[in-house]
Amino acid sequence: MSSEKTAPQAGDAAASEPSTENVVQFPHADEERNRRIMAEATRLANGAPGEWKIWYKDKAKDFGIEAEQFAELIEAQIAARAQATAEKAAADKLGEQRAERERKVAAQAFRAKVRDEDAAAKKTKTKTKAFADIAKMPVEQHDRELEELAKLITEDVETLKAEFTDYYSAEIASSITPSDTEESWPDPVTTVQLLEELIACTNKHIIAKPHEILVVALWIMLCWVHEEVVLCSPYLVATSAVPGCGKTTAFLGLLEQLTPRPFSCGSATAASVFRLVDSVKPTLLCDNVDTTFKRKPDLTELFLLAHTRGMKIPRVAKIRGELVTVWFDPFSPKSATLVGVDLPEALISRSIIIKLWKMKQGETVEKISRFNPELMDAFKTLRRKLQRWANDHVEALKTARPTMPAAFINRPADLWILIWAIADMANDEWGQLARNAAERLSEEGIVEPSWLERLTEEFWTVFVEKRRDRIPSEDLVKQMTVDNLSIWHDYGRGHSVTQREVAALLRKLQIYPRGIAVGKRRVKGYYADDFFQKQIFERILGRDPLLRSEPPVKPKRPETRKQKVR
Repeated sequence: MSSEKTAPQAGDAAASEPSTENVVQFPHADEERNRRIMAEATRLANGAPGEWKIWYKDKAKDFGIEAEQFAELIEAQIAARAQATAEKAAADKLGEQRAERERKVAAQAFRAKVRDEDAAAKKTKTKTKAFADIAKMPVEQHDRELEELAKLITEDVETLKAEFTDYYSAEIASSITPSDTEESWPDPVTTVQLLEELIACTNKHIIAKPHEILVVALWIMLCWVHEEVVLCSPYLVATSAVPGCGKTTAFLGLLEQLTPRPFSCGSATAASVFRLVDSVKPTLLCDNVDTTFKRKPDLTELFLLAHTRGMKIPRVAKIRGELVTVWFDPFSPKSATLVGVDLPEALISRSIIIKLWKMKQGETVEKISRFNPELMDAFKTLRRKLQRWANDHVEALKTARPTMPAAFINRPADLWILIWAIADMANDEWGQLARNAAERLSEEGIVEPSWLERLTEEFWTVFVEKRRDRIPSEDLVKQMTVDNLSIWHDYGRGHSVTQREVAALLRKLQIYPRGIAVGKRRVKGYYADDFFQKQIFERILGRDPLLRSEPPVKPKRPETRKQKVR
């Protein structure tokens, strides 16, 4: 067998290098000889398995060393190469196993991501379709439908309601025509000219008294400068004794044509209102609110806050994945209609209330129809004139200081001050007519007395009219309910007023029942002295008991136990 045939095979780089760990040192060999011995041992060790046994004796003789020593050297090289190969194979296997695990983890993550994206896309598609369907339903059904949807897609119901509110508000906002962006009238418009045109237009469409027609026209003009000038927004409320007086088709239809960014809504929710108002600043027109504010106290609270500029409503919203507090501005002009005046007392005090009537025989009104092009053109002309008037007069209204009638202070003055300022811009005559209208609406008694005012009337009868100095609670309640037609029979839910309910009303005045001796018994009751000292009749009823022709009997202080013993 030739030496070329036994040439070492190309192997691993690490295995082909001589191993210094197993080098056999020969006592009389120089360094070059040792290097040659190691090189030859390495070459033979890298050959075919067992082939080195054929050549090692001859090679040992050539180098002048023992064959056994040379064989040990070759075997040591073979063992080192085998160990290196095994270690490399183990490392490669570990690497492959690690890479395989990483591939599996990556594949699982990818599949999970795809599943999540598919589930999210499916949920979003389901949610969007459901939102579109729910938005078409009556508002009263929204909560129930959203709760069912939350169960279906396994999502938090409150989060879902918040998302739907944003969606619903955006849908509402998109339906509002930005009508105040129309081109304004090219020529200057005087206040008296515009006011007279508005009065003539209003007279053609609704049946109301002349001073109320004037108020409607002035309120419409106020809406066009509302965002820049108004500090306390007066709500315009149209009421009627019976249905069929044109509250919806005539009154709200007129406002819808002549106010900036009008939006008509029925059974609104507080969340949709403040989001809509904050984003669009519409003139909000609420129809048939007969029971709305009783059923939705949060909506009542919203309207009370929205009366004053700068009052904001905080809500928590999720923005870019984080929960943050967002402040909504509910301030905008608002109008409402209802039969009667069954509104919360606090809301009534923030409203200007007018009465609408059915037509008498011989009276006519012009129906507002979108299919009447001449009428729509007339409304468009008035809108353009209102826009031009607002642009020209807004700065003057910011500094207007109209004279205030003596009877109007605090909130009543806040309601009317800018309406009077607009009327003054027309001329002194219109200014006086506007003040007369405010006084008439205040004197016509459109607002029913509150329960506390009615109760104070009962005590006026007892302590001033009948000149008593005290009355037991049980006697007071009997007096209040002796008449079967008494309104006190309707105070509670299915029952007449009770002593406890009377005490609860008087607690607002810081008047509390005290002990009264009735024969041998001692019962709870009320003393005239408490009412006189706190000036309850003057503060609540606006009456001074000392101005009556006969002064009331001076109330006696209740006897103490110590006085009785004496």
